[in-house]
Amino acid sequence: MGDALCSGHGLRVSANTYYISIETKQSSRRPPLTAMMVLFANIIADVPPSMALGLEPIEKGIMLRQPRRPDAAVLSISTSVIITVQGFILAAVTLAVYFYTYFALGADQDMVLNNEAQTVSFIALTILQLNQGFLSRSIEASVFKTGILENRWLIGAWFLSTGLLLIGTMIRPIATFLECTPPQFGWEWLVIAIGCIVHVLCTEILKFVARKVSARRELRQNLITENARVVENYIEKQNRVKEIKK
Repeated sequence: MGDALCSGHGLRVSANTYYISIETKQSSRRPPLTAMMVLFANIIADVPPSMALGLEPIEKGIMLRQPRRPDAAVLSISTSVIITVQGFILAAVTLAVYFYTYFALGADQDMVLNNEAQTVSFIALTILQLNQGFLSRSIEASVFKTGILENRWLIGAWFLSTGLLLIGTMIRPIATFLECTPPQFGWEWLVIAIGCIVHVLCTEILKFVARKVSARRELRQNLITENARVVENYIEKQNRVKEIKK
């Protein structure tokens, strides 16, 4: 399984919701997401992808990696940092989508337009979380390298959750229950699409930095190991010389 990131996917979803909650508590306007939206997003955008990631095929080249230390933690410091930063990225993109839509619609005094901006941010958040499932197949490898077609369960989960999202936001009785107002303008979907692109780019940049840091750490470890081997060989040769002299 790709770096055992099922739990990481859930951590990002929880962290993302937490960051958005902090933002809304410090603002006088209505929150970007209602409680019903958050609950629905956590159900449809977290459960199916996380279960699908549990069926992730064996990652290519995994036997070529250096063995893990027996006492190594499941979540290393670097992995925890990456998960946290990805949570920040999800939250930042969602908030950016909300505030852009909010001001573009002029929703300051109109509760219906404000709810429409909330719905746009809700759709963006859910799709971002679903896309995160593909980005979570590897902690460092690019999604353009790992691909998105190997795990058919994850593809099925994406379509299932997206279908539930559209049903929940576009069918009036269900949308009313979930406190959603369906987007009325095409540019709102364009904003969501741009948010998805920004999310992928930011995550890929983060992975690129993580790969560089890991490569430097591995190089340093190899140098330490090589130096230790040279010293060991030198000591062994000195011991042999002493034995010969005796």
